[in-house]
Order: sequence, then structure tokens, then C-alpha cells
Amino acid sequence: MTTTSYLGGTVDQIYNPASFDWLNTLEQQEAIKIAVDVLGVSAGALVGAMAEENTSYLASETSQSLFDDYALSSLDPAAFAAALLIGIPTAEILVAVALINPRTHEQFLADYEALRAADQLDEHGLDAKVLHPALADLGPANFKLATAITLLNDYLCSSSNADDPLGLSGYASHYDLLAADLVDPDRPTAAKFYGLMLQKAEKWFTDADSAHCAYGARGQVLHFAGEQNSYKMSNVRPGPLCL
Repeated sequence: MTTTSYLGGTVDQIYNPASFDWLNTLEQQEAIKIAVDVLGVSAGALVGAMAEENTSYLASETSQSLFDDYALSSLDPAAFAAALLIGIPTAEILVAVALINPRTHEQFLADYEALRAADQLDEHGLDAKVLHPALADLGPANFKLATAITLLNDYLCSSSNADDPLGLSGYASHYDLLAADLVDPDRPTAAKFYGLMLQKAEKWFTDADSAHCAYGARGQVLHFAGEQNSYKMSNVRPGPLCL
């Protein structure tokens, strides 16, 4: 195991080297720096989380890419499920045709709201992702769209973000664009949302009033990827929508 220095943080390099090739692109370096500077999270934790998820993505890139395209497409979940039973090539053809008419913001919003009302935003597994495109883990950073929407709502509701320091307000009524940007490896979106997730995780770990507090009484801050990654995305719970 080797240790990689990144923007003042360090990451134990146990991930696919190709993940660091992606994270070292100019676009991702700039996005990570913005997230670190604005949110005060650890660069090592942020890069470690993204490298881990990208390593997972690369291990099954063909199927991951298919589900990315399915989530972005207008293909009906029942049709996609039936196509998968026939085989991946059939599913790929149907998805390619459906991508001509992408899934809309309104469709993603309806799916998210249905999951939210049923308290199913943290559902996992193939069946859930087929039935609900909002549960898709999107792009090379494998970031769940439903989690991104919840974090976006929390971010926009916070008065401390009134000037939109991360430049995310444009997604408020464009979940279709949010999904597309999470899939695009050249966009800075995933890094910013990992920053928001880690900021929430840090509060979860260190808040002296939290039942989950491990270090809050001493005011210590966790700045390494291993502990941050133990905070699951399912702990990002939806608050009231900010209208």
C-alpha cells in the first residue's frame, strides 16, 4: 500500500490506479479544491470516497454504464426489467432508443417524492434501481441521485449558502441536468456532492448533541477517509423541502 498526497490531504492508495488518473484531471482537481475550500472537509476523505466508488464503478463498468443510460432515458421501468430478463444486449438497444427522449425533471421529481413519502430513499439492490431511476448510482463517482437531491435541498435551505458558493442552485428545478452531470466524468458535480455528504458526515460524527457522537465531546474532527466512509449515504435523511 502506498500513500498519495492530494491537496494537503493523504489517501492510502488501495484503489484502482485509473481512479486517480480521473481524479487528477484538471476538472476534478478544481472541483475538489472548491469543495474543500467552501465546505472545510478533508481533501483526503473526499478523494478517498471518490476513489473507492470509482474503483467499484470500474469493476463493473459495462453494467454501470447501462444503468446510467437507463436512468437518463425515458424508458419505462417495466420495459427495462423485461429487457434485462431477455439479456443485456436487448436492454442496451431499448435504452439507446429511449435516450433520444431523456427522462425529465418532472419524472425524476415524481420518483423522488414517491420514494420520500414511502421512506424508501435508502433502498438498495437491483430491483429497486430498476423500478426507481432516482435510486441509480450515477457516473464514475457512483453517486446516488436521490442522495444528491436530498443534499441539494438541504444546501439550498441553509441561509449560509444564500450566495450559492458551490454553484448548485441551477439544479433546483433541473434534476434531469443534475443526473446528466453526475454521469459526465468531466463535470465537477460529483465532487461537490461528495463534499456535502462528508460535511454532513463530519457533523454526524462530531456533534456533541448527536447520539452518534464519537469525538464531539473533545471537539475533534475526523479527517481521514476510512472513518468518513463508514458514514453511509443512507444516513443522509431528507428534511423539509425548501420552497
